[in-house]
Amino acid sequence: MQIRWTKILVLVMAAVMLGTSFVRAQDDDAEYAWGEIVDVSAGRIVVNDYNYDTEEYQDTSYVLEGTVEMENLADLSELTPGMTAEIGFVLRQGRKVVVSIYADEQDGMVQEGEEE
Repeated sequence: MQIRWTKILVLVMAAVMLGTSFVRAQDDDAEYAWGEIVDVSAGRIVVNDYNYDTEEYQDTSYVLEGTVEMENLADLSELTPGMTAEIGFVLRQGRKVVVSIYADEQDGMVQEGEEE
């Protein structure tokens, strides 16, 4: 009986490890955007980032849900409009879901044609 429970435990652990690897592999397919934070609200962040297709800056909405890796931030509540950030995101059900945020310590960014 002991051997049977050991086999079951090993199979369960293997299934959990494979599931975790699959989820992490999905996050490894992240895309990145960089820009100035325009708005932060519950479950959402809007970033003014550069669209390479239109060659213009635009406001893009990103969904905040689940675990988000953070650098230069202790908590998502530290995000404020005017900060510059790199957003790592994955597409899930047509939404851009944030998986990582690197907050730059300088406020704002200089767009083409502006002076510092």
